[in-house]
Amino acid sequence: MAMKRRIFSLESDAETGVRFSTGSPARRLSSLAARGSIREVTTIHTVMDTLTRRERSKHMALIRSKDTNPELIVRKIARSCGYRFRLNVPDLPGKPDLVFLKRNKAIFVHGCFWHGHNCRRGKNRPHSNLEYWRSKLLRNKGRDRENRKLLRRMGWQVLVVWECQLGNLEHLRSRIRTFIEA
Repeated sequence: MAMKRRIFSLESDAETGVRFSTGSPARRLSSLAARGSIREVTTIHTVMDTLTRRERSKHMALIRSKDTNPELIVRKIARSCGYRFRLNVPDLPGKPDLVFLKRNKAIFVHGCFWHGHNCRRGKNRPHSNLEYWRSKLLRNKGRDRENRKLLRRMGWQVLVVWECQLGNLEHLRSRIRTFIEA
């Protein structure tokens, strides 16, 4: 649960005559800004983790890198369309999730958070250890880009399916068919 705390730095409470006990923060800020009495406004985020270290560790251990639900859904769609594929071929850059060897096509199924998609879930960021998460997620995006580039140089066509796109399965089915048949 994240809590926000605002710190207002004023020239002087006595000069402005403003009390902070009533009114919304936005109203107080606009009132103070109009009078020119605000020097600085800073928002500080403090986070309280409701889980113990051991519980957090158990939760994080449940996050898998293979055979995730989004992957299983994409595999089921590809199989129902009659396509045969291999999984996580280690010889290819990035070990694509689905590989169609005869057609030189590969599909990556990415989680929006872990691979930095430009959707609501992908833009969500942890509130603690910010520098670690920022650099980790940027490395993931850079590695993904490099793997796609290497695959294309090797003559492979690449499709990325994002976790948030699994909401409309018929659209996803037609997208996979179009990609594989083209």
